Amino acid sequence: MTATEFEAKILNVEPEKIRALLAEAGAEHVADRFQRRYVYDIPDRPRAGRGSSHGPARLFANASHSV
Repeated sequence: MTATEFEAKILNVEPEKIRALLAEAGAEHVADRFQRRYVYDIPDRPRAGRGSSHGPARLFANASHSV
């Protein structure tokens, strides 16, 4: 069985405060990672999802590595 990965986008955070809250909740820091997101529009393909069919399809590709 593979581990479940949770992903969230959180804006306007205070990193030290978040680290403290995670530590209080018993979370364990396991690695520092650097992630880059590449976004591509694909012409002549309808956009899917979120109720929008306007504009070209969009491809998201994530690349990450240990710091």
